[in-house]
Amino acid sequence: MEVTLKKSQVINSFQDLPEDVTANDLIERILFIQRVERGLQQIERGEVVAHEQVMQELRDLKKQ
Repeated sequence: MEVTLKKSQVINSFQDLPEDVTANDLIERILFIQRVERGLQQIERGEVVAHEQVMQELRDLKKQ
């Protein structure tokens, strides 16, 4: 699912960057915001895994 961002979100996130930044810095910032937004949307849809379930899966993997 495509995540759309508000222009104001992106502009606000640029405010704390140094005056001189690379294009890669800007792209990384936008991708970070996009990933956070995607995660928040997944939470709203109930697409989450309980912490204990993840820990159990890690323990099971460790036993293999």
